[in-house]
Amino acid sequence: NGCKSAIKNIVVTVRPPIVASATASPICEEQIATLMAGGSGGMGNYTYRWLHNNSTNQLQNILLVSDSTFTVVGSDGCSTNDSASVKVTVHPKPAPAFTSTPGGCVPYPITFTENSTIKTGSIVAWEWKFGDNGTSNVQNPVYLYNNAGSWNVTLTVTSALGCKASITDSGKAVIFPNPEAAFTPDPVETSILTPNIKFIDQSTS
Repeated sequence: NGCKSAIKNIVVTVRPPIVASATASPICEEQIATLMAGGSGGMGNYTYRWLHNNSTNQLQNILLVSDSTFTVVGSDGCSTNDSASVKVTVHPKPAPAFTSTPGGCVPYPITFTENSTIKTGSIVAWEWKFGDNGTSNVQNPVYLYNNAGSWNVTLTVTSALGCKASITDSGKAVIFPNPEAAFTPDPVETSILTPNIKFIDQSTS
């Protein structure tokens, strides 16, 4: 009959495919790395699966001792899944160490020599605690002890990348008390008939 239907326009929205992402920050040895999954494009409402443990949590916390790479698969239930990988760089911690000169009688100065090492990079900061509330930030300090005792000395070193490590040694600072001279005569009184006097040492140290 020659009749024509009305024209109807339909808008078809074609979304870009999902793009997965994975991020993490560098850490120091024996620290916990935080991994974060993300996504863009697609339909939204993303879900994730980490391949190292099949976890579907967007956030992952993992204790690491060396560089590691992790991969996550992102999905939006519509477009083809996408994956992304992230490498976590693990910076080495320094290995703190030090020596000291022998102790002596109070007051007595002891020289501390720092011998710390690190696999890569450099050590840039030193924090000493000498056990008697004294401190220093010098690499190789000379510290004067004014009290007798066996003092616990702690050294904390920091690398150029901010990694820290500490060591405490109880045998590196031994300070001895000064002796106190004392004696008593026996007898306390005498005469020409019994002129001999015995002196008894009662010194302490």
